[in-house]
Amino acid sequence: MQTEAVNRFYKFEEPVVVIDAAAKVGDILASSHLKEMLTGSAITFILKISGMLLGYLVVIQVFRRYGAEGIGVYNLLLGP
Repeated sequence: MQTEAVNRFYKFEEPVVVIDAAAKVGDILASSHLKEMLTGSAITFILKISGMLLGYLVVIQVFRRYGAEGIGVYNLLLGP
């Protein structure tokens, strides 16, 4: 209550903070660190998907060549 009376008496105003959001976003997007992180993430993602696809193709080839028993042995060799 006392602060309301003081504010009315002195007519304090809240400080106005102007943030140029577009400039901040532009600075962030222009950052070399962000570009490096996005490039590394994209490369990692592509390699991860490629590895999964290659593993799937290997399983298909093992199954075609050795059948269900071969897949069982292959899975036992890979382990958990």
